Amino acid sequence: MIRHRKKRVPTGIVRRRGGRAERGASMLEGMIALCFMCFVFFALLQVYQWCATQIFTRYAAYYGAKGRALGYKTNILLRAVRVAAIPVSGPSAGRGMRREFDGASQYMQTGDASGVWYRYWYPQNSSEPELRLRGRHEGRNILVTVRLANAPLISQALGKVLCIAENPEPAGSSRFYDYAAAYLEE
Repeated sequence: MIRHRKKRVPTGIVRRRGGRAERGASMLEGMIALCFMCFVFFALLQVYQWCATQIFTRYAAYYGAKGRALGYKTNILLRAVRVAAIPVSGPSAGRGMRREFDGASQYMQTGDASGVWYRYWYPQNSSEPELRLRGRHEGRNILVTVRLANAPLISQALGKVLCIAENPEPAGSSRFYDYAAAYLEE
């Protein structure tokens, strides 16, 4: 009876049934899976940023509609909208503030003279992000829309890969009954 000796397989080589040796296949598969998981993670981060921006624009629109419905002047209304939208207004570009709360209350009291302003409030050119406010009357109601135009949510390189031609612009709207027209009529 003839005995067959088993061939020793060097470490790091996996033998398949067909006898073909393969190196690094599991590492390659792991790297592909890791790249896919990173893509999903960063995509979810973009979705989170979009949702947070959407929430803050709705919040700012609520304050704008409430102020207009109660009869506040336009400059006070604009201040209230900007203060409500501070978290999505970009980096601070005014004088140094220690706390945002102090800067917000100072801005509400004195406006632009306070030295408090954020980058998206006064853009330097048309391609920069800008916080925009639009209000109109619809019968006895007031509709206010706050929109972050040219929002920096998706990078242009990622937009090209995903075939997104224009960057989405988050906006929030709020509607109130016009109490000022009902009670302040002459």
